[in-house]
Amino acid sequence: MITGEIRELTGAEITPADALRIGRQLLGRRDTPPGNPVEWTRAVIRATPNPRTFLPTPTPPKFTATTPAAPPRQESIEAARAAISHLRRAPSPTGDPLRDLARAQLSEAKAARTPHGPETPGSPNDQEAA
Repeated sequence: MITGEIRELTGAEITPADALRIGRQLLGRRDTPPGNPVEWTRAVIRATPNPRTFLPTPTPPKFTATTPAAPPRQESIEAARAAISHLRRAPSPTGDPLRDLARAQLSEAKAARTPHGPETPGSPNDQEAA
């Protein structure tokens, strides 16, 4: 009866095991069994606004990777190492790690702009070479 009702209301075919599961689900909700379980089950299925809720949920297919994962790029590896080394640094002496980081970056930027060494134009070594 349940198989026929579900087919009629949803157009879906269910297995006898699914019909048994639906029957147990509906009858298990009651404290006392109905006088006519077949008619009571039929009435509950017909009164349900969306009878598709009785249909079994399909099991999704098992995931299989179609393409192998690309190896990590060198830039990614270096960025990860830098992040880890930053985490291993000693606590900030001033108590403000952002201020210390900004100060260190400013010092690095100034050092990069400051000319030094024999390759700097106008240095005494360049004048001797000329």
